[in-house]
Amino acid sequence: MLMPSDQPLFENVSSREYYIRAGMLKSKAFDGCIHITYPDYEEAIIFLEGEPITAIQEWKRWLTVGDDLVEAAENKAIAAEGRMAAYQLPRELLHIFIHKYVNAMIEAELGPYMTAKLLIGYLANDKSTCVLKLSDGHATGYVFMNFGKRTGAIYDSPEGRAYGDSAISEMDHLKEHTSVTIYFTELSEKYLKQKAKARAEAHFVEKPFDTIMPTIKPIMAKQMPAPQPIEPPAVKLVVATSSDRSIMLAHRSRLQTLEMLEEAEVAWIDRKAMAMLNMIGNKAHIALPDGKTHEVTIRQAEIKAEEGKYIIIPRKLRRRLALNEGMIVQIRG
Repeated sequence: MLMPSDQPLFENVSSREYYIRAGMLKSKAFDGCIHITYPDYEEAIIFLEGEPITAIQEWKRWLTVGDDLVEAAENKAIAAEGRMAAYQLPRELLHIFIHKYVNAMIEAELGPYMTAKLLIGYLANDKSTCVLKLSDGHATGYVFMNFGKRTGAIYDSPEGRAYGDSAISEMDHLKEHTSVTIYFTELSEKYLKQKAKARAEAHFVEKPFDTIMPTIKPIMAKQMPAPQPIEPPAVKLVVATSSDRSIMLAHRSRLQTLEMLEEAEVAWIDRKAMAMLNMIGNKAHIALPDGKTHEVTIRQAEIKAEEGKYIIIPRKLRRRLALNEGMIVQIRG
């Protein structure tokens, strides 16, 4: 991953010096990253106030982010021979990664109706937190967005590098069939649980007074027959598209982008429809016109027009399943 900074604190240093350099950065309350390049992949260790918090691994098209990757990244740095550089970065950019993980990855191509500028606009309007990567085999660009705000951009080509607004201008010249990869990040469940636990422990609970309670002999419950398995309920939903303003979709621009680019087997329904399905997990089955069923991963969308009525399916999957807007489909959890 290219870092959007043209002023490295150091570069082209052996990764075996990691702990020496990290100690120097700690004394400076460093905000930024140490980026390490190996022959087969890249890593970056994110620092906040001089402390390593999160690590990023990039290998080919895959990007992995997590706080629990830091130790392995540090061990790898001193055990393998990589080349290391350090970059000071704004906190708004660092918080795209800190305590987060990649919860969705979308791969697509630029086309006549989807330019780099339009795509960046969609992500900004939807308040997305993500990394956008564009590559045409000649040049590569990265755009870093935190809650819709662009916090960094870099464009690299044989002609040189550009940063910020200049990088965005260069990306807008990228042509059709340029590879697009979007990595959306969100706070990890582990971090959220730790935060909730810390809040709970912060409340002082006074120990109740000891009281003497009479001993009550327990009453044995009658043995009841085991319940029979119940078939999951079926719900009928109308196939809709995110471009339909009448369904009053929240975050419409983001879902339009996802609907157009998503290649995975997913579908979006609202919270009421999820409750009606009585889902266990996030898998559901759509009954198709030919009598077969197709399994999809359910994601939540906020539909304000009429709850529990609509289902949104990615364009490519919709075509593959021969489903059209306005059709009524039956879905089981």
